[in-house]
Amino acid sequence: MGDIQATQSTQLREMELIIDDLEIAGSRDFIEAGMHWRMIKESNLWKSSGSHIKSFADYIRDRGRKVATVYNQILIATALEGFTLKGCDYTKLLEVARVKRRWEISKEQTEQLIEDIKLLPYNGLKDNIKNIIGLKATDECEHLELEAWNKCKTCHKWLKEG
Repeated sequence: MGDIQATQSTQLREMELIIDDLEIAGSRDFIEAGMHWRMIKESNLWKSSGSHIKSFADYIRDRGRKVATVYNQILIATALEGFTLKGCDYTKLLEVARVKRRWEISKEQTEQLIEDIKLLPYNGLKDNIKNIIGLKATDECEHLELEAWNKCKTCHKWLKEG
């Protein structure tokens, strides 16, 4: 049992070092880091990091990372695996990955959105995503159906009328 734990600890440390190097290198490598985070999570390697770690989220925080960021890395690495992502902005990739996961868009639609990432500003990408999932893009809408909203002056929360 001790040999297995030692092997897992060694594997874990090797992947931790790879993640550190990849995250420093930039966005492309940020995605590759997501693949390594996914391997650590799926193979439960994180459990060999110590008895004080009770969950994968605890492990992430113990490594000094934000849980949401790591899960976003995993989402991008999983949803966009196999696509060429060179030159793509991380925040735009996250939008495409979320749409791919939720709406199950086709490979061709995904490829088109990845090209859009490189060519369009953020709002243009969002409009193209709306078109793909069957909504009207902001720049195409005539805004005929409006809802009334009020903003609370005390807490600044927006509340829908009615």
